[in-house]
Amino acid sequence: MGAVSPKIQEFATRIVSYEAGDDHSFTAKLRATFLVCEKLRLELIPLIGTSGFCALLLRALALSSEDADWLPSVKVTEEGILKGFEELNAKQIEEAFSAEVIALPAQFLGLLITLIGDRLTVQLLNGVWPKLELRNLEDSREYENKAHTHINP
Repeated sequence: MGAVSPKIQEFATRIVSYEAGDDHSFTAKLRATFLVCEKLRLELIPLIGTSGFCALLLRALALSSEDADWLPSVKVTEEGILKGFEELNAKQIEEAFSAEVIALPAQFLGLLITLIGDRLTVQLLNGVWPKLELRNLEDSREYENKAHTHINP
């Protein structure tokens, strides 16, 4: 998964797990991933507009597709809704690593942090998922800075 910090991956995992509930199957986590994106869409469109949300989601989808070869079959509508889940071959997807399910929301959160910052992102996530009591993403910046630093031999 691109240069997404472990903390962002942890947040994405907690959110997807929360939405999946007691069902720990791959299909439930996949549906939860789509639900997470939909809840974020409803929360963010009033703030950044439909085109802004679509741009973030399309970029997150492109970054995630590097790790999940089944994601290119998923499309984003003009309204910012993910489509294509129904066409996915569940058997083929279940053979993939479970980390791939987290790739899309993790990439999206990483982009959102870049756009509005750690504090506002955490505040927004806590507004959508108050029971999760998500806190502090500050170490994500340090990780991203290290991940983008190239050392020449």
